Amino acid sequence: MLHEKPSERESVSDWLRRKKQSVSLIRSLWEPLCVAALNLSIEQASAELFYSVLKKTILGKRKDLSLIFSRVGLSELFSNEFERLINACGGKLFFRTSVWSLEFEENYLKSIKTVDGKEFASDSVDYFLSALPWHILGSLLPKESSLRKNCEFIEQSPILSLYFWVDRPFTDQPVIGFLDSPVQWLFSRNLIMDKELLSFPFYSYVAVISAPPKNILSLSSKEVEKIIWKEVNRLIPRSIESKLCGSFLFKSLGATPKFDPTSLKYRPHPQTEWKNFVIAGDWTDTGLPATIEGAILSGKKAARLIDSLTPLSKLTLAGISKEKKFKNILLQSLGSRKEVEEQYNHS
Repeated sequence: MLHEKPSERESVSDWLRRKKQSVSLIRSLWEPLCVAALNLSIEQASAELFYSVLKKTILGKRKDLSLIFSRVGLSELFSNEFERLINACGGKLFFRTSVWSLEFEENYLKSIKTVDGKEFASDSVDYFLSALPWHILGSLLPKESSLRKNCEFIEQSPILSLYFWVDRPFTDQPVIGFLDSPVQWLFSRNLIMDKELLSFPFYSYVAVISAPPKNILSLSSKEVEKIIWKEVNRLIPRSIESKLCGSFLFKSLGATPKFDPTSLKYRPHPQTEWKNFVIAGDWTDTGLPATIEGAILSGKKAARLIDSLTPLSKLTLAGISKEKKFKNILLQSLGSRKEVEEQYNHS
């Protein structure tokens, strides 16, 4: 099945049928995996992108199939160490500071202006790097630019997450996948998160609907809650004994890009039409879906591009000193020197 790469015009559904995959195997394996990785149905998702997921998981190492759960929120997991790293490298973070406009002149980005009046001009920096989502970045670019046109061609694919609380637990599994249901995943937060972050005496769960159809997306929060609770009761009968005490629906309309065969070709490279402006983000051309792995890879590609464009004269002793300091911070954050040295040199 994986010996031949699918056509760039094929959907996952078309490719699986061409490969003579059985209905039961598609239902129980390929479709759930596709929706989880690409946040699209097999009828819409790009077979070419799904193929890359299969090669890196099924044909990859055992660790490539591992599930990793964070016991804290992602902000707490990343932000403190990220701030330490930026400060150690001589950088500065500006919180709650939205970009108002990007000012371009010929082949250069001349300045960035923020809503609170700050301005960052090109005479004080070598390169600008944007990690904004495509639908935000596109609105800040000149109308005639090719990057803006690419951004406009990429549609959004939503995710609905219902956080709900019950008076008693109804499963001992941290995560459950559902088949033949509008709900794909159920996460037991009490079995994953640190106790300090939970709302005792209640038991907390998150039900996820990936790429919801329009008839569900248009419903009110209460209507979505009824659908999800009905599905949980149907698929986990023990939950009928639990009392639903409250819920909160989070609608992420632009959760991921909609990478169907048409829009996939509009994923941009990190280098833009402006010589000092580089982009990163899970929506850029990484060869991976819009996942955290894709976001990390895009950051590495953007950093390597800037390194390749930076004149050797700028690699001063001060820069070397900062590099050593950077590695020492990684040592403190990630573990043993041997492990960090291996990761650092490999990257």
